[in-house]
Amino acid sequence: ESPSAAAGGGGSTGGATVAFDASDNDEELFRKFTRKVQRHLHVVFTMNPATADFKNRSTTSPALYNRCVVDWFGTWSDTALAQVGFELGAVDTDLGGESEDGVDAPPGYEAPRGSGDVLAVVDTLLEPGEAITLRHALTAALVAVHKHAKEVAGGSSRYLSPRDYLELLRSFSRIAREKRASLEEQAMHIGQGLDKLEEAARSVADLQASMQKKAAELERQDAAANEKLQQMVAQQNEAEQRKAEA
Repeated sequence: ESPSAAAGGGGSTGGATVAFDASDNDEELFRKFTRKVQRHLHVVFTMNPATADFKNRSTTSPALYNRCVVDWFGTWSDTALAQVGFELGAVDTDLGGESEDGVDAPPGYEAPRGSGDVLAVVDTLLEPGEAITLRHALTAALVAVHKHAKEVAGGSSRYLSPRDYLELLRSFSRIAREKRASLEEQAMHIGQGLDKLEEAARSVADLQASMQKKAAELERQDAAANEKLQQMVAQQNEAEQRKAEA
């Protein structure tokens, strides 16, 4: 859905060399050089019809028509959209399929009822006997979103091309990475908080054990003090009784 214009003549350099005659003057050398450049140099550029200034750029650049070859790339098929999305890894978010270490992870995904039409676009991506993973489902969902957006924009001046689909993949991948980073940061903070709580719990347990030991020591010392006091009272009473008898 976007045109690709190739400026210049046909063919390629093919390793061609420019033959110059020692008798050529500067002007002749420059003409030979420019002819070789015009014949072999190719400039390829792309333009998106969805660009607001596409019409003005096209009409104000006549060389686009009389000096270029214009190739129009049509709409990608649903299968192509799904394959591009899957191969680019835009939905590789550790949600099934193959894990980051290359080890096959269990699918862990059950397609909801009524999703067969949406998931049909990823059938060609499955190996024989392979089950649909959440990564396949996300790829199919992104294809469905792009198709629905094109249908909605069909009655307006908005023009959606495969470039918009690629931008959708990049946006999804970026948001997924940001959300994952945010969740990992939250998990890290929660983990640090739990570590602090566990450390505080261990400190409290140690303090309680120490207090129990000190309480037992205080009880022993209190009992010894009471026994000593009783002895002192008994001795004092005995001394007073002796004094009274005398």
